[in-house]
Amino acid sequence: MAASSQAAHYRSQLAEVEERVIQSTSIARNPIIGSIESRISDLELERAQQATTRGPEHAEIKKLDEQIAANDRARQANERLNSEVHDLKEGLDMVEEKARSELGMVKPNEVYVHYMPR
Repeated sequence: MAASSQAAHYRSQLAEVEERVIQSTSIARNPIIGSIESRISDLELERAQQATTRGPEHAEIKKLDEQIAANDRARQANERLNSEVHDLKEGLDMVEEKARSELGMVKPNEVYVHYMPR
């Protein structure tokens, strides 16, 4: 690949990474996330009330436990995204890591070696 076409290719790949950063930022600022966190609190309160009234083994309690666990997983995923967005905004190390791992980019004078075990 000629140097100019290789540079254009890298610019294109970098633009894709930047677009992912923008998309991640819009996800992190999504008001739905605040709504989910509020709903988790409401579910935990409802679960405590139901457990007192019906006992901890009631079907409704188990259903609430499953919903709370699902919401908690969503909250953890959001926290990971927020952390990634912060890293992408604050440091070039994360951008370089993404460019290398997701796009296979290398620095000048580096050789990319992909090892595939048998």
